[in-house]
Amino acid sequence: MGALLFFIGQFVRHPGRVAAIAPSSQRLASAMLEGIALAPGDAIVEYGPGTGSFTRAIQPLLKEGVRYVGIERNDSFVTYLRQQFPALEFVAGSAADVETILAERGIRRPRAVISGLPLASMPRALRVAIVEATSRALAGGGEFRQFSYVHFYPFPGGRDLRALMRGAFTEFTVSRPVLRNVPPAFVYGGRN
Repeated sequence: MGALLFFIGQFVRHPGRVAAIAPSSQRLASAMLEGIALAPGDAIVEYGPGTGSFTRAIQPLLKEGVRYVGIERNDSFVTYLRQQFPALEFVAGSAADVETILAERGIRRPRAVISGLPLASMPRALRVAIVEATSRALAGGGEFRQFSYVHFYPFPGGRDLRALMRGAFTEFTVSRPVLRNVPPAFVYGGRN
């Protein structure tokens, strides 16, 4: 079964847990990874890899000696991802537990965290827990990239997410809208 059909099937079965109607586009994946360079000894973490839209774009960055961990709470997606990317490590769990998940794997501080989670639409307590845990987990100079759909920008969840990231990271940026995505999205960047 193709990634799109599998994704739509998961959306239909679990609409509260799968927040998008389609996987992210290659254009959004490129925007999420723009300027991220990884070297041997670095690690990159992906939150909510779903069917692997961002994972495919991350793969070329995974040179020898770079660790990857994908954290996905949907067990069906974890099974799918392990089949599609057998060389990569996927964990069934919550991004709020990133520090524990990394410690269990002997990963000290990732260079980058790429998030496909719908943080702007999550309950505030979970949004806060994930942003704060990510800030603590990242290496100095590390990058956190989070996308948010354009239609969430003016709403309380979108405003709160931007305020949280501004407070949690030394630097905060917002990209131009990525229009070639369904729906269009911004990329928020936080740097320690």
